[in-house]
Amino acid sequence: MGCGAQGNQPDNKSQPEATEKPPQKKEKESQVVPEPAKASQSKSEKPAVEAAKEGKHQSKEISDEPKEEEGKQANIGNIKHTPQVSHKAPDSEIAFPALDSATISKIYGEAKDKAPQAGSFIRKLIDCQNVARTNPAFITKLLKSKLEKEEIKTSPIAKKLNEAIEFVAKQSPVGLLKYSYMLEGVAKGHCQDLGTFGMISHQGSDGKGLEDRLKEKGIAFGQAGESLLTGKNLPEETLISLVLDGTPTKEQRKNLYNPEFTYCGAHYEDHAKLKGITVINYSQKVQHYTQQL
Repeated sequence: MGCGAQGNQPDNKSQPEATEKPPQKKEKESQVVPEPAKASQSKSEKPAVEAAKEGKHQSKEISDEPKEEEGKQANIGNIKHTPQVSHKAPDSEIAFPALDSATISKIYGEAKDKAPQAGSFIRKLIDCQNVARTNPAFITKLLKSKLEKEEIKTSPIAKKLNEAIEFVAKQSPVGLLKYSYMLEGVAKGHCQDLGTFGMISHQGSDGKGLEDRLKEKGIAFGQAGESLLTGKNLPEETLISLVLDGTPTKEQRKNLYNPEFTYCGAHYEDHAKLKGITVINYSQKVQHYTQQL
């Protein structure tokens, strides 16, 4: 799956016993423990990229993300988009309500065949964000459920849950986020840059920020925002990390609930130092400069 691959290694099959040989000992089964979600900092930081530019960090080949299909690409300006292959994320213990067909059409209708396929990590992540924006009461209930499972009510995670519950309980519903493959393209470029050089920053290895990256792609965006999350997590867990938001200014949660943002695109990559990284880009509008002429 995309973020949050889980599973057990296959059992070692024991060999049949021979009459002359003592029985062989069965090897213990090992389990892969999933990496917990981590919240990234949302303020721009000055990355130390000199060593990275000298080639001391190399990117790892992604083994559990869907590879892009080779085939026809849709071009807008200098942005290329290749449709994603179908890639089902495993079921989560967190059951988010399903979106109806009319809502799905509003979110992905403009993208048409460029939209991520149903069940993919990106599709589920965008769906989860839209549930959070349009149904904050559900998120409040979900957070309270997680808090009840905490044995120590004064633990750091319990304090984060209480703070998030208080915020979301007062949150009014906001409009849907439409999927944008142009924003996904920008998120992908930055995500690959961070993964290759082992960075966590809103600035790329070239020192450029989100607005620079959008302008370079010829995108008129109005207001824009970006969230970074580390680790390999399920889409539902990634959404909870956005709501809890470990950053001092809570910019990631502000991005999620910003009523001015109407478009969203995201991408996941392996990371040279961490398990993985997800970049989510938001904007008030998405229009290529050539479409304004």
